[in-house]
Amino acid sequence: MSNMHGDAGGGVFRRHVMYVHGFDPRGARVYHGFFRDGAKVAGARWSREISVSSRRKSGQHASLFTLEADDRASGRHTTTRYEVLHWDDIVRRLWADKPPYRLVIEAFHVFLVTWRRGILRTHRKPAWAGFLAIVTPPAIISIVALLAVGGTLLAYWGASALAGALGASETIALVAGLLAACIVLAGAFLLWRSAERAGNIWWLTRCLDYLLGTAQGRTDRSVERSKLFADRLIETWRRGEADEILVVGHSLGALLTVRMVADALRREPEIGHTGPPLVLLTCGQTIPFYDMLDDAQDLRDDLVLLGTSSRLTFFDVTSGSDPGSACRLRMLHGLGVPEEESRVIQREPDFHDILEPETFRHIRARPLEFHFQYLKPSERGSGFDYFELVTRPEPLPASGLQARAA
Repeated sequence: MSNMHGDAGGGVFRRHVMYVHGFDPRGARVYHGFFRDGAKVAGARWSREISVSSRRKSGQHASLFTLEADDRASGRHTTTRYEVLHWDDIVRRLWADKPPYRLVIEAFHVFLVTWRRGILRTHRKPAWAGFLAIVTPPAIISIVALLAVGGTLLAYWGASALAGALGASETIALVAGLLAACIVLAGAFLLWRSAERAGNIWWLTRCLDYLLGTAQGRTDRSVERSKLFADRLIETWRRGEADEILVVGHSLGALLTVRMVADALRREPEIGHTGPPLVLLTCGQTIPFYDMLDDAQDLRDDLVLLGTSSRLTFFDVTSGSDPGSACRLRMLHGLGVPEEESRVIQREPDFHDILEPETFRHIRARPLEFHFQYLKPSERGSGFDYFELVTRPEPLPASGLQARAA
C-alpha cells in the first residue's frame, strides 16, 4: 500500500474528496452546479485553470465528477476526484412527511424542548444566530396568526358597521364585512409568504425538526447510510491512489460524516498510520447543538475519538453568524475534553472579509444563501475558500485552512 505525498505521480497532486451534503432533497446536481458556476471565478482569483467534468453515478448512493487544476504559480497540476455521497432520498422521504400544518406544530415543539433543556440560554450569547433560528419560526407564525385573526375580526366589524351606518341593508353589510375580512386574510397570507421566503422559515424548521427527531429517536438517524459511507472511505483509503483524502460534511451532513469517519477508524486501525493521509472538514455544522438534545453516548464517543486522534487532521469552519449552524460553540462542547487536548482546528470563514460588501449584505439577508456560501468561491482577500482548498496542489496544512494568496 502506497503512502504518497505531493510529487507522487509525476508532479500531479491527487486528492479524493468525499462530500456529504446537508438536509437537502435536491441531490448531487446542485453541488456539481456550484463547481460549474464557480470554476472560472475561482480560477481567476487563484491563477489556476480549473475544469469540471460531467457528473456520473459512482456505485450505490454516490455521484462522481473530476476537477482538473493547473496552478500557474507553481506549475503543478491537481486532479481532484470529487465524490458526492447521497442521502437525499432519505431527506425527500422526511420532507414529504411534513406538510405545512405539521411544520407549524414542530416549530413550537422545537422551541419548547430547547427552552426546557436550557439550550436557548446556552445559545443566546455564543450562538446568537442559532438562537434566532429557533425563536424566529414560532415568533413569526404567532405574529402573523394574531394579525390575521385580529385583523379579520376588526375588518369584518368595521366594514359591516360602516355599511350599516351608510344605510345599507343587513345582507349588503354582511357581504361588505366578509369582503373586508377576505382582503385582510389575503394580506396576512402575502405577509406570511414574504416572511417565509425571506427567512427560509420552513427550511429552518425542517432542519431543526430533523435534529430533534433524530435526537429523540423518532426519526431515522441514517446510521446504515453512514456505515455504507464508511465502507467507501475504507475502500478509497486501501486503494492508495490519492495523495490525500478529504472528507467534507456540510450542515446536518456533518452528523453522518462524524459517524462515517469514526466507524472507518475503528474498523481499519491502519488509517492514519499508513496510506494516504486523512483530513476531515466540517462546514456550517450543528453538532454541539445536536449533542445537547441527544442523551445517547454513541455520537459523543465518535466525537471524542475524532477530536483527540492524531490519525487525521480535523478542521471545522463554521460562522458565528450562520443561523443554520451551532455557530461558535466548540465541537467538543460539553464532552469533558479539556480544550488543550482537543485537536479540532476551528476557524471562522470570515465571509465579511472574503466577499465584497454588496455580496455579504445580500447573503446576510438570506439565511439559506449564507449557509451555502461555504461551498462557493471567495471574492477577495486570502481567507477561507473552498474552491482553493479542493484544487490546492499540495496537502492541506495541519496549521490551518488559510488560503494561499494568488
